[in-house]
Amino acid sequence: MNDYIKPLPQQVKGAVSQKYWDSLKEEKFMYQKCNDCDFSIFYARVVCPNCMSENLSWHQSAGEGTIYSYTTVFRTGTPGFKSEVPYVVGLVDLAEGIRVMGNIIGWDDPEALQIDQVVSLEFRKATDQYTLPVFRVIQEGE
Repeated sequence: MNDYIKPLPQQVKGAVSQKYWDSLKEEKFMYQKCNDCDFSIFYARVVCPNCMSENLSWHQSAGEGTIYSYTTVFRTGTPGFKSEVPYVVGLVDLAEGIRVMGNIIGWDDPEALQIDQVVSLEFRKATDQYTLPVFRVIQEGE
């Protein structure tokens, strides 16, 4: 998979997010939850942003959610994305109470997308080191 030419996130060795990245390679989307106040947390952190507790645990998302917001990119200055236009980047509210940004795929017409439209999580292997989450639009009747 050396032909992936889009920019990739930079991982910090030993970072708190390592479990998240490793789990994506296994096609699992992991998020944290505070064991003290039950707050769902994404992106990975060392303390709960709600109560400042360090008592956090990892949980797997079911991968179901709805579109909170999105934008369609028709023009890009980043060479790796030029062959992808138009593409959709969105904020998705997962059922577990976390909001995640990612590409939204599976649409025939980006102008037909709607806020609160149902999406499901899929995984795209970019390189041996990176698997990325994307969200597929669920058409009515699926």
